Amino acid sequence: CLKSKQVKKNRALCMNPQHSPEEINSYFIEQVKDYAIFAMDTQGIITTWNQGVEQLKGYKEEEFVGEYYGMLFPDEYQQAGKPETELKSALKDGVYEMQDWRKRKDGSLFWANIKLTPIFDAEGKHIGFTKVTGDRTEQKEVGDKLAARQQSALEHKNMELQRINLDLDTFIYTASHDLRS
Repeated sequence: CLKSKQVKKNRALCMNPQHSPEEINSYFIEQVKDYAIFAMDTQGIITTWNQGVEQLKGYKEEEFVGEYYGMLFPDEYQQAGKPETELKSALKDGVYEMQDWRKRKDGSLFWANIKLTPIFDAEGKHIGFTKVTGDRTEQKEVGDKLAARQQSALEHKNMELQRINLDLDTFIYTASHDLRS
């Protein structure tokens, strides 16, 4: 392909010439399984997806593509208009990032790391959004357990300090009484 000095500068050029960088990028996104990655039009209708959507959310392509992405939110979030708020925020700020609850096909909830980004064409016209979602349920559970342990330790320490204060009050009362006598 290229000589060793050139390879470091132009690794992409050494790839199989049968595949364009766009094709390789598409294959890459399609085959990621640990993250749900999909694109939407400007109204939030899902247009493309990767295999991670099925892995993480339980939807097959024919159940997912063509649907409004709000279906992935807990019911109360949908009723409150949260999907629309996210789209507006991403468009206004250039990206929307959050950790929050999301819904799987079976209705179960999972703690998700979410990144919603607007997509623009070469002329700068808004043409859609891309969304990347990762499951952070295990990390949240560990964090919640750690917080509960810390709270328990604080409560235990507080009770211990209250007992020590009571013992000091008793000692001061006894010492004061003995001095008066």
